[in-house]
Amino acid sequence: MRLAISEGELADKLGHWSTGGGPLYSALADGLEAMISAGNLAPGARLPAERRLADALAVSRGTVVAAYDRLRDDDLVRTRHGSGTVVLDGHSPIHSPREAQVATLLRRNQLLQGMLMDLGTDGIDLRGAYWVGLDDLPESAFQLDRDTLDATGHGYYPAGLPSLRQALSTYLTDTFGLPTRHGEVIVTTGAQQGISLIANLLLAPGDEVLVEELTYPTALDDFMTSGARIRWAPIRDRGADVSAFVAAIRRHRPRLAYVIPSVQNPTGWTMPDHARRLLVDAARESETILIDDTSLAETAFDGAIAAPLHRFDADAPVLTVGSLSKLFWGGLRLGYVRGDEATLARLARLKASTDIGTPVASQVIASRLLPQADEIRENRRLERRHRYEVLTGVLRERIPEWTWAEPDGGLCLWTHMSRGDAAAFVPVAARHGVGIAPGAVSSTSEAHSDYLRLPFGHRPDVLTEAAHRLGDAWAEYTARLDQCGRLSVLV
Repeated sequence: MRLAISEGELADKLGHWSTGGGPLYSALADGLEAMISAGNLAPGARLPAERRLADALAVSRGTVVAAYDRLRDDDLVRTRHGSGTVVLDGHSPIHSPREAQVATLLRRNQLLQGMLMDLGTDGIDLRGAYWVGLDDLPESAFQLDRDTLDATGHGYYPAGLPSLRQALSTYLTDTFGLPTRHGEVIVTTGAQQGISLIANLLLAPGDEVLVEELTYPTALDDFMTSGARIRWAPIRDRGADVSAFVAAIRRHRPRLAYVIPSVQNPTGWTMPDHARRLLVDAARESETILIDDTSLAETAFDGAIAAPLHRFDADAPVLTVGSLSKLFWGGLRLGYVRGDEATLARLARLKASTDIGTPVASQVIASRLLPQADEIRENRRLERRHRYEVLTGVLRERIPEWTWAEPDGGLCLWTHMSRGDAAAFVPVAARHGVGIAPGAVSSTSEAHSDYLRLPFGHRPDVLTEAAHRLGDAWAEYTARLDQCGRLSVLV
């Protein structure tokens, strides 16, 4: 017996299919193919008639006809008079974990394509979370000459410039309360590279990785590219559902568990100490390696730095990932991994085969800035709070129906739209000169389609202008929503 899927149900499942640019029929065919590959359209499922699906998606019938034609050409569906268009056997459901990850990456890429739209020369880019401004950093740290660089030697240090590794060891010991020896920390080209190296070193196809339902998008891409299977624990009122996370560790014993307990990305929430202890205990019992991403730990509004997971059990299998780019300036592209010396030696060898070493000039600058980090952090804390208040103040005025829970810190506002679909709003905002990220990019459950991630690291005048442009874009977008909350005309 064939299972028919209604046009409304299919439209809901397709969600953000039209935001990636290019011909509409091709984007629709891509969306349907991804659903078939992922098993969301099973063999024998009967697709809606062309005209009915066209009405549901607010496109022409010709767009749907062309999309169905391409699926037929690719032997994914078959159309017979009186029987409609059905999914063929042999293409669904997923036959291997790797196929599932590729299908998921394709769906995520559709979202990312919408984020890559050209904003023009006067565009304001709110698609990445970073701090804008160097005027609060000591000028002397950036004064490099030939003699300074020559003194660093040959410049190839896969594990990091020795002087910076020593400075990081002292910093982690004194500031994070995490006693660290020189051999227990390596320098990476941003925290992102640290996560990627860990995934490449420790994951094999089919391994499981446990993450929070909302998390750092690039980490998800790294895990899936390694062929891992993703499990997730839900987000509750103020962060991860720790009891569900712990239960999943004990039940499934994943190879890795990736968490952002200190000023979480994208929500900005911080996990309490008792929950951290539960995570560490469960990981040690289950021999699951915890990746503790502390990249935003130093961005809390109250100035406190939450205890890293490894402080709760020095013998637990924890790798701490951090970022100097978030602390100082994104252009430095510096991060680090802290862990046991044997694992870090393997990571350094892998890094050597990837890029030989992180640029020395950035490392020299960072080694000069670290001794002044406390003062820099405090100055940034006050200004960060000010920038947050500037953005939220204008948003409350221009778009009062948007809501958010106040974060504990960070660089992003996790914003709930009152209606509509965030991915469909992205191109509207881009036309008004603002680049934004839809919440689904940060979601492992493919939920949160009505959320936006809005960074507030730009200068106050830029944030003010961006918020006003978003207000104009929202007025245009909502004017084109019909009573059902769908776009009455495609954007």
